[in-house]
Amino acid sequence: ITERIESMSEKLEIRFFNGLSVRQNGEPLNEFVSSKAEALLAYLVCNPDAHQRKALAELLWDDRTPAQAGNNLRVLISNLRQTVGEHLNLEARRPLSVKPVDLLWADVVEFGKCLANQDLSVHLVRDYLHGLNRMPMLTDAEIENLHKALALYQGPFLYGLKLKAAPSFDDWITT
Repeated sequence: ITERIESMSEKLEIRFFNGLSVRQNGEPLNEFVSSKAEALLAYLVCNPDAHQRKALAELLWDDRTPAQAGNNLRVLISNLRQTVGEHLNLEARRPLSVKPVDLLWADVVEFGKCLANQDLSVHLVRDYLHGLNRMPMLTDAEIENLHKALALYQGPFLYGLKLKAAPSFDDWITT
């Protein structure tokens, strides 16, 4: 039974650094109906808690009426259900979220794990580079995690993903 379940499941790999790239079982996935569908997937993966549909509609269409935004969101949800549905909780009239499974890999999530236990902040590194303090002593494991994080970072987060009339989403990308 385990082999049958594994063969039915598809590995999803998402890269966020230097643009958005989605691959399923190693193959590029280009079946998204729009860049807003990609943006919704990106937001859900980066924010794994459950999200109310109204809040997601406002994030992506703050220039539309709630009814228009809700209709647009339903189109995206249908598209995500068809393309990557097994990785997301997309039940009708329920909050949206990513399923906690091992079949989804994201560079930004791995990057966060590499830095999660580091006692090293951007400000500390900046101050060190400007000669304002000394670099703290790091353990071999911390150094290895920093190397892993550097290898994952390939460029700016979601570089090139442009959405029309979605300043709230643009704000999220830059924060």
